[in-house]
Amino acid sequence: MWAVVLPQEMAREVALLMRGARLYRDRVHADADEVEVVISRPAAPSLLVAELERTIEGLWGLEETAVMLGQMAASATRRFSVMTPFVDEDGAKRIVSLFQATRSGVARELVVRDGLPDALAGKADDLKALGVAVYDFRIPRPDRPENETFHAKVVRVNDSECYAGSSNMTKWSFEYSLELGFHVRGAAAAKVSRLLDAVVAVSARVSL
Repeated sequence: MWAVVLPQEMAREVALLMRGARLYRDRVHADADEVEVVISRPAAPSLLVAELERTIEGLWGLEETAVMLGQMAASATRRFSVMTPFVDEDGAKRIVSLFQATRSGVARELVVRDGLPDALAGKADDLKALGVAVYDFRIPRPDRPENETFHAKVVRVNDSECYAGSSNMTKWSFEYSLELGFHVRGAAAAKVSRLLDAVVAVSARVSL
């Protein structure tokens, strides 16, 4: 065993330094990223939800996808972006509602693939009235038969906040299936934002 012997005055200084380090850790320090787990629950009655509720934590700390996306839309101050590969009638209504929830002056972007989905075509006038810029990320490849496209589901707020997860803009994803994602603020979200900027840069603008 080792024992460190210090003069009383020096030991007092070390104790103060350690106390200061603890105070900084507990009250000042903030992680580079703040992450929350976001889920859509399976339709009730759900065996999965029942199992979770039997644990001590229950559903505590698991944010609802629909609620989280609504909060994100309302908090946007500069731009709000939705990137989704699959949209049905229910999802089209959700997308329009999210853009409607943003403040005046916020830049609104929607990234889809393979043109405007049929479900959104019926909402084209609403999207146009809201000033939503729609982009189609589906690029033919000259070297292969397939296209360059995406399967990611992302919602972005400003430049350092995002949702990334499995939830499509469909009724199934919000009301029947377990979907899992993360709401992120900070450095990682800024990287997602940079990626989304690149997606928009290479995508074709869709005329509404």
